[in-house]
Amino acid sequence: MATPNATGVAAQYLQLNPAATPAGVAAALTGNATTGAVGNAGKKSANLLLFTDY
Repeated sequence: MATPNATGVAAQYLQLNPAATPAGVAAALTGNATTGAVGNAGKKSANLLLFTDY
């Protein structure tokens, strides 16, 4: 379920920042996410909770 949510947030970010590069979008999304907020995320999970108010 994370992929559709992250894609939607990326689209919202790009609407406000149309010149953003893919690396810039990734940095903005991961930089604004909360770390360690997901319980039982798994060993390979980045364990990031993404919130947006765009």
